[in-house]
Amino acid sequence: MEKRTAINIGLHFEGNVIDLRIPNRVTLERLVPLLQEALAIMNFKLPENFSLELINKPIKIKQQLPLANYPISDGDQLYVRTETENDGTK
Repeated sequence: MEKRTAINIGLHFEGNVIDLRIPNRVTLERLVPLLQEALAIMNFKLPENFSLELINKPIKIKQQLPLANYPISDGDQLYVRTETENDGTK
């Protein structure tokens, strides 16, 4: 069986769902700057400080572990949680 190196996800940001293909060996810590750079090309400006949260499965992902360590697969959904939302003020 071929080992998959990427997954297709939906990224929820400001009412949009952006379909992306991301490497599954990346950590969330590394994925954040990669997304900022890639989405800037598509004229989406991600906030300076945000976190990513898996919204369609009850899994808490650690920032420093590769996504391949989790049962994340094609079709899963990540949400861009802003610093304001993380503080509980939004």
